[in-house]
Amino acid sequence: TDVAWLEGSGWTCGRDLSGLSLVRLHTDRVSDPTTVQAVYSDGVATVGVLQQRGRLEGPPPGTRWDPGLRAYVGRGASQTATWQADDTVLTVVTDGPTDVLTRAVTSLPPERSTFPTTMDRVREGWASILAELKG
Repeated sequence: TDVAWLEGSGWTCGRDLSGLSLVRLHTDRVSDPTTVQAVYSDGVATVGVLQQRGRLEGPPPGTRWDPGLRAYVGRGASQTATWQADDTVLTVVTDGPTDVLTRAVTSLPPERSTFPTTMDRVREGWASILAELKG
């Protein structure tokens, strides 16, 4: 799979992720993929990043919202973090310590609400009113 082509198509799959090297890259389809899986490693810790086009329907089972990471996090033998970034659901899985998960999550696209908040709608309304007044 071509990293440059995938990144140009809106996927995040650089050759490096927080000091870990890309060791595997897979897509569900050759053209117009809807899922991209990347695996990174430094020889000790491994991080898997799964990106899927679509909407996160709710918290994954066994996870809780971590406001610092802005992701649903599950802890155990493997640690996971899942969040919505625009039209993509990202899931990071690692066998490494918590700081490996934190570095991986914070180097990927952040959670963004695709639904405007009340304040977003108020600002948009005021901007529209001011634009009308300015003519």
